[in-house]
Amino acid sequence: KFAPVPRFDANVEGLKKAYNQKAHGFQLDGLLFLNKHTHYELGPTPLCLVWKDNKTSRFMVDSSDGKNVSRLQTCTLYVSAEGEVKSLENLTVGVLPKNILQVAAAASSASSSSSSSF
Repeated sequence: KFAPVPRFDANVEGLKKAYNQKAHGFQLDGLLFLNKHTHYELGPTPLCLVWKDNKTSRFMVDSSDGKNVSRLQTCTLYVSAEGEVKSLENLTVGVLPKNILQVAAAASSASSSSSSSF
């Protein structure tokens, strides 16, 4: 059976409704957050987030059949100038060793100095 999924505004009331599994009449598999003020192209984007926790999904990882983990799991991270690996929510999830930062900086400056303009 195909049916449209409910949508809720991203405010406190809307999030409470979306988080309440019993109100939907079907098993949730996460909450999908979209930026409605933009256009999307195929591929990973920081403008779209799937939230899964033990209340909104039976599976904490992407799984198309609920039994096998999908081959690819997606996560968008960035590295600060200090070497902190952060989520888009600005949570530090790790720190890169100084030698890795030095190698990356050297590679970046080498590629920018060897590029030419047309």
